[in-house]
Amino acid sequence: MPDLCFDACSLIYLTKAKAKHLLPSLGVVNVCDTVKRELVKDEHKYPDAAVLRKNIENRVINVRAKVRPITSRQGASLGTGELETIDYCLKKGAILVSDDRQAINYALGLGLKPKTSEIILLDLLDLEIIDDAEFTERFGDLSSIKQMKAPVITYFKKRAMDILDKKKATKEGTR
Repeated sequence: MPDLCFDACSLIYLTKAKAKHLLPSLGVVNVCDTVKRELVKDEHKYPDAAVLRKNIENRVINVRAKVRPITSRQGASLGTGELETIDYCLKKGAILVSDDRQAINYALGLGLKPKTSEIILLDLLDLEIIDDAEFTERFGDLSSIKQMKAPVITYFKKRAMDILDKKKATKEGTR
């Protein structure tokens, strides 16, 4: 199973969209130490933070030690959590999961192939971990949390339909 390394915003989005419990179906769920601190910092104020802390304690979410930086940080106006997560992905070959546009662009420039929370939901649909109805519900939750623009919502709904159409055609072809 692949290693997935999440930044804080993506893991929070997927928790709020009630999809976090499905993530281990895609691979090993990792966060770097700085991201862990961001996730649980205000657990007395945010129920999601308390849930994430329990997941960390139960090792559903693995906390990875800081790796020696191998990226050039010049020009990267990213937070420590994003930089540590990118460094971990570069060093360990993990898949970066981030919804931070600057982090995504920086990671792409370094040769990584990051995923966003929307793509994670598409992966769950494609692997048949969730069905069309559950995708629609989770994506609806995510799009309201993230406040996505209409063209982005349309794009991901079309990608979901393409996945479903392909699966349907494959099933019909095997009959």
